[in-house]
Amino acid sequence: MKRAQGLSIETIIIATLLIAVLVIVLFMVTKHNLAFNKGTSDCVSNGGNCVSSTADCLSQDRQPLDFTCPEATPACCKIS
Repeated sequence: MKRAQGLSIETIIIATLLIAVLVIVLFMVTKHNLAFNKGTSDCVSNGGNCVSSTADCLSQDRQPLDFTCPEATPACCKIS
């Protein structure tokens, strides 16, 4: 009698489990990177001060920085 040449059910189950593990690991890594990026792009954690506009930075002889602030105070200035 000739054996079947297709994929066995065990191979399909193992492949499915490996794909599920890969998806979970990718989700965890992505979630960790998002939290890391949020902390590194924050104005206050980078030594800045959030003000209402870039003009406020310049009027106070401060350098504008390219970090994120809340919407109420959208501009980031370097604290002297």
